[in-house]
Amino acid sequence: MSETTALMEQYYALKAKHPGAILLFQIGDFYETFEEDARIVSGVLGITLTSRNNGKAGDVPLAGFPVRALDTYLPKLLEAGYRVAICDQVEDPKKAKKVVRREVREVVSSGVYWGTEEVALYLAVFWAYSSTEGVVLLADVTGSGRVLYYAGALNQVESILAAFQPVEGLVYPGQESLWSQLYGGSSRVEALPELYFDKEGLKGAFEEVYGYALPPVLLQQPVPVQAVVAAFLQHLRSLRGGGWAHLSFPRPLPVGKGFFLDPDTLRNLEVLAPLHPEGKSLLDVLRATVTPMGLRLLRARLSFPLREVAEIEKRLDQVEVFYNHLEGKSEWEKLLRQISDLERRVARLAAGKATPRDLAQLYWAVEACQGLAGSLPVDYPPLSEEARSALQEVHHRLQKYLLLTPQPPYIGEKPGEGQVIREGVDEKLDRARYLLQHAQEEIQRLEAEERARTGIPSLKIALNRQLGYVIQVTAAQASKVPPHYRLRQQLAQGGARYSTDALDQLNLEIATAEETIRDREEACYQELVEGLRKFVGPLQVSARWAAEVDVHLALATVARQYHYVRPRFTPEPRLFIKNGRHPVIERFLPPHQPYQPNSLLLMPSQRIILLTGPNMAGKSAFLRQNALILLLAQIGSFVPAEEAEICPVDQIFSRIGASDNLAAGQSTFLVEMQETARILQQATERSFVILDEIGRGTSTYDGLAIAWAVLEYLHQNRHCRPWVLFATHYHELTELEKALPALANYHLAVEQRADKLIFLHEVRRGAMRRSFGLAVAEMAGLPPAVIERARALLRHFEKQEPFLPGSDPTLFSLPADTEGALRRRLLELDPQTLTPIEALLKLQELRSLAQQT
Repeated sequence: MSETTALMEQYYALKAKHPGAILLFQIGDFYETFEEDARIVSGVLGITLTSRNNGKAGDVPLAGFPVRALDTYLPKLLEAGYRVAICDQVEDPKKAKKVVRREVREVVSSGVYWGTEEVALYLAVFWAYSSTEGVVLLADVTGSGRVLYYAGALNQVESILAAFQPVEGLVYPGQESLWSQLYGGSSRVEALPELYFDKEGLKGAFEEVYGYALPPVLLQQPVPVQAVVAAFLQHLRSLRGGGWAHLSFPRPLPVGKGFFLDPDTLRNLEVLAPLHPEGKSLLDVLRATVTPMGLRLLRARLSFPLREVAEIEKRLDQVEVFYNHLEGKSEWEKLLRQISDLERRVARLAAGKATPRDLAQLYWAVEACQGLAGSLPVDYPPLSEEARSALQEVHHRLQKYLLLTPQPPYIGEKPGEGQVIREGVDEKLDRARYLLQHAQEEIQRLEAEERARTGIPSLKIALNRQLGYVIQVTAAQASKVPPHYRLRQQLAQGGARYSTDALDQLNLEIATAEETIRDREEACYQELVEGLRKFVGPLQVSARWAAEVDVHLALATVARQYHYVRPRFTPEPRLFIKNGRHPVIERFLPPHQPYQPNSLLLMPSQRIILLTGPNMAGKSAFLRQNALILLLAQIGSFVPAEEAEICPVDQIFSRIGASDNLAAGQSTFLVEMQETARILQQATERSFVILDEIGRGTSTYDGLAIAWAVLEYLHQNRHCRPWVLFATHYHELTELEKALPALANYHLAVEQRADKLIFLHEVRRGAMRRSFGLAVAEMAGLPPAVIERARALLRHFEKQEPFLPGSDPTLFSLPADTEGALRRRLLELDPQTLTPIEALLKLQELRSLAQQT
């Protein structure tokens, strides 16, 4: 005999099938958890930990919450990093002979959660098949349904992860730490079983998830791609039996059409999030969208600027349509708000998770989509005829089926309560609802009919506890009882109780009215849902179109309000921005403080701008400003400038600010060098690079040497000759203008009035020979004694023999022995095998040798 109760035996059997998940086990109106799951749930949710009797095995820890509170508590468990298996009762407890039958209906994790978040909840599957290459698949399972993959360099995988910010990473066994190195985001990480990555399982898994035969095109992909797609599909199969009709066919990421900003650039430019909690990001500035779908699309575009001019111009054309017709803005925004998150509504419909209120929202969203499609300017790209036809049919079906009311909550909470399906859809449902409200009227009607038919004026139909409704006839009228009346009961005082087929039928209908309402309404609801699911594809097209309208209208609104202009694109190697402005800084300046615009010109004869000036003068702002203007232009947005002529770049790189990675044992200087190395390794002649204070994390001469070498490399290396904005405090570098013909000196202007430093924030041609460090220190409030001592020391230092790097260091006149040693060391080097950082370190070493006279 078992030591445990039958209920707990059932629990243990189900738990064994889902050992890595918290099992929510429905018992009546509660979800209960036991043992270690209960301890976790109690701690995470802050609910009481109690116990439950488990037969001879003793009590077991227990914690639970009401079934109706699932949507409140489930997100908290997912946010804490847990997978959750939801086990429901699938049998009426009143009809159960033993333990109520239960089944796990689905397994939920942070990447497969059907919530209402504004951000896309991407699920990632990752396998590094070599030390430098890997495959990553990204799926927006509960939103747009997009399934995309990339196979190639791990540094590109890193940029892709930074752009998509997946909330869950499913990796090949043993690669959890590599995932954490590539992606610093707060995602749940889990190793999938190795057998999931067997491409032999791809065909069966694909057909089960997608419901159609595996197309040959997927079998033509490299084996690692097939393996990762197989792992993704096997994982979906383990979560639930179906409901994946909205997922798109897995397709490669269109990396040739654009580029993903690397994690450093996304962070340094504050594209999606500010560096500091009180700060603002570029996304904050552009966030004039009114739908969650639009916001998600805007985020995606900011992470993936385009390279193809034709596609950029197409987006700009659509923004310009709204820019020229903003008089309709309020009407369009009202319709967009009504459309709301159509994307997620459609996903829930496809997954079989749509509630009546989801369908009510879908009804209003479809209605608003139709209105939007009919009200936009004629020169805006219309919604396809197929999608418009689908909207019309979906609207008709929802209107036909749903019992919508003009006041909140607009529709019943769940089918089966008689408040979801409207009258006229199902005769049996209508009849049951009528009888539930008007049973007595039906009895009176039948009573009147029987009196007239039999000629018995005293005939009554009354309710009897045992028999239900019966016909009562007195003894005096017994002779008039028709032969088809069936005797049910002879009364002691005379008379009798009878029934008829019609009365039996009415009795049954009245007694089972509630059950009939439940069954018929649920059946009608499922009929509606199944009928709507075949329109998932066109509905997704409509949702995507509405999201694009939202983004283009938002960009036009920002452009008109803040005086942005449409950029021009040129095939010529030229970048000209007239009176450009930093899109974030100008929006959040104190009132009445004007923003100082600045221009930029880059061309083959001026590819590198070396920018000098004191701290607080605006060097970093100028660098970021131009990078952001380029980014905006290449996502298809107007830009904050008077004029912009741009040759599209293939990547934007940045090295700005100081940042330690103490957890990885990396100093500020090491992080700086790693970011610089990434740029030198990946930049091309079509890239745009901003570098701020390279070399400041080490000693003065080491830093100067590194900065000098980096500038030369960017200028002279035929594989890496990008557009460059280089801000520095090393004034010695300004001498490089004489040696590097494509480098030009610029500075941030300042004025000193009566010992007070005035920052003009204006970029001017030429070098600045002073750093004004003491003036800035005095403004910061350093004690006067410290300032005076610093001035005395500065005068002393300035009398020393200055470092005058007026010519290329390799041309310095050197003593013969030093020159010979340098020659030998140089001949030992193989430039083709050196990394940029190794080259910089070798240069430092050689320079030290050259100073040994």
